Amino acid sequence: MKTEVFSKHSQDDTWQEVLRLIAGMIEPKFVIDIIEYLIGKSCVTEISINGINKKVILLKENLIKNIFLSAKIISEVRNRSVISETSDWVFKEIQKLTKDESIEAKTRVQGVLAISSTWQDNPEALLFLKDLALSTTSSYVSEEAVMALARSSKENSGALSHLKTLAQSGNQVAIVQLAQVGSDDPSTLKILQTLAQSGNQTAMTKLITVGSDNPSSLPILKTILRSNVNDNIKYVAIGALMRYWKDDPEILSIMKQLACSGDKVAIEELALNWQHDVDTLSILKTLAHSGNIRAAIELLLLNKLDDRTLDFLKKTINSDRVIEELKGNINIQALQELMLHNKKDMIFIQSDLRQIRLKRRGIEIETGYFSTLRTKITNPECLKASLHSLGIAVKTDAEVRGSNGQTVRSDIVGVLEGNYDVGWSVNSDGNFNLIVDLWGLAKKYNQTEFINSINHKYAAMIQGYKRFLG
Repeated sequence: MKTEVFSKHSQDDTWQEVLRLIAGMIEPKFVIDIIEYLIGKSCVTEISINGINKKVILLKENLIKNIFLSAKIISEVRNRSVISETSDWVFKEIQKLTKDESIEAKTRVQGVLAISSTWQDNPEALLFLKDLALSTTSSYVSEEAVMALARSSKENSGALSHLKTLAQSGNQVAIVQLAQVGSDDPSTLKILQTLAQSGNQTAMTKLITVGSDNPSSLPILKTILRSNVNDNIKYVAIGALMRYWKDDPEILSIMKQLACSGDKVAIEELALNWQHDVDTLSILKTLAHSGNIRAAIELLLLNKLDDRTLDFLKKTINSDRVIEELKGNINIQALQELMLHNKKDMIFIQSDLRQIRLKRRGIEIETGYFSTLRTKITNPECLKASLHSLGIAVKTDAEVRGSNGQTVRSDIVGVLEGNYDVGWSVNSDGNFNLIVDLWGLAKKYNQTEFINSINHKYAAMIQGYKRFLG
């Protein structure tokens, strides 16, 4: 069997699984013979040259392939104790090639995988993986060693212990993996908190993800806001604070202090979540008047621009510095159009910007709310005729549907396909206000195009109506 089956097909990838199955079906003592043949005796082989048999050395890669095949074979043996010496021998051979820097990283990674899958319960193997993870000779190999420990840590406390040690040493991959596989372990939270306090930004991010709701993390989250860290970390920290600790009065105080110092994240946050606070408008105007573009834009989006800030924005909005700074935060083209006094799309820009910012903070937008928008519509009959001509069913004195079953009563309702409607209710000036859940509307329609189509149709109806009246 060893010569006609294993030796003949050991280099054929399509036979690997077949050879493993065979190994699991035969007696362990025969497995020992096969492995010794594959690794020991198969280091040399006989070939016929002109009818004369000669021994030649196998190519190194073929020998390595046989070593990995041997590891797979060992994993199929039910009673491993019978082949313990052979198993240890193969294990040591794989250790050697995994540490061998002259071998390409891809092959060494195969060694890591072989060890973690065949000897996952062996303390010596776990210790070897930890030492390999600390090695700086190949980040590819060391990262795979960390991943191997993480995969084993769910079932093996020894692997989890090594993973914790690596994380505590500052290993970035280990920190990420520990947060994923050890999130239910109380000591994991403590490790992440300690690392975050020491300034480790990977630990900060993971602490925000898995431990923000723990009261012991609250002081650390506040410290992160004050720290000189990546803005993205601040954004997700704020998202966590708003989810779990919004009523903590110190958070607003921290935001104000940071905003006054020019912190762009804090400036955005004041405008987004504390726009009605008595100090917010004053802080934003002071900053804008001193040349802070972020504060100026927040005033624009809050409809609180004064002439001085408006002039400042007009002069700077097209500059390369401003465009680069705002990239990824807002639709700059829409903002530039807005500067040309095209304010009809303001509510849509505000809605889109709010969603972008909340998502960046890790807050998934799963619901909307009703917005009330002023319009120039005054004639209810022309409005209803406009809706009918656009194929929109009309109800009067009915409910407008919004997110999560919310409804609001309106004088005229345009019934849309799905779960959302649009409504109009007359105000004290005699004009109709548009009532709509913009988030819900955007799930099926382009907000601006949809509402503009109604307004345009209404304007055409009014012109025709006036001509009819003569």
